[in-house]
Amino acid sequence: MTTWASPYPALILDQRAKQKTCVIGDLHLGLETSFLRASPLFSSFLSEETVRNVGNLTRDHDVRRLIILGDVKHSIRSFTPQERRLARTLFRQLQESNVRVEIVRGNHDFGIESATRQFSNIHMASEAHVIVEVEGRESVMITHGHRKIRPEALEEADQLIVGHIHPCIRLTHKMPEPMILRACLEFMAAFDHHRKPEKRVTVLPAFTSLGCYLFSHTEIRKRLPTLRPLEFDTKEIMVFDLAHNFLGTLGDLQATG
Repeated sequence: MTTWASPYPALILDQRAKQKTCVIGDLHLGLETSFLRASPLFSSFLSEETVRNVGNLTRDHDVRRLIILGDVKHSIRSFTPQERRLARTLFRQLQESNVRVEIVRGNHDFGIESATRQFSNIHMASEAHVIVEVEGRESVMITHGHRKIRPEALEEADQLIVGHIHPCIRLTHKMPEPMILRACLEFMAAFDHHRKPEKRVTVLPAFTSLGCYLFSHTEIRKRLPTLRPLEFDTKEIMVFDLAHNFLGTLGDLQATG
């Protein structure tokens, strides 16, 4: 059974003390420079806060195995000196905390291997996904979401965790000003509505506080190729905030937002 690592945008998969496994995604280290089109010397204070928060997460929840489901860094076709420094700071911090790290490549992770080689605790996934057996009862597939997965591998998983789209929701009801919140999406899906069992799908919010994308429910399959083989009602997707409070279904929230 997966649990929410409140107040962090992360999921705990395995609760056993010496094997506690956590999933996060979309750190996008170095994002500030890209947004502000500033010099590479521009302060990366928000990315540095992201690095600190990863450390706080692993300490607060005694995480022994951390799976990053993609987009450790922000640049797509390069690896800037700023991003390299931030990535090495993150990996060094996790090595000192004796946390095993597994990285599933995202579409922004070009060249990330060059920052991992000096750290024995950092491991790159050989495929576009990793499978975690949760206490021997449930098979959880973890992938970034931007690539198609072999149907036989997808079908065998009991649960699917993806990222990539940085889901956010815009709240306006009974509020003086609109509020935009990072959100977690959860729903049930299957290859065929008449075939059981269904699998639980979780779309994680970005770990970075800058990672927000306001999207329509009709975009889900377009933005997440991993989910295209699955059948699900996008309007019935459940939306939760970072404390895992239920906010409503995606169809209702977007109809009133």
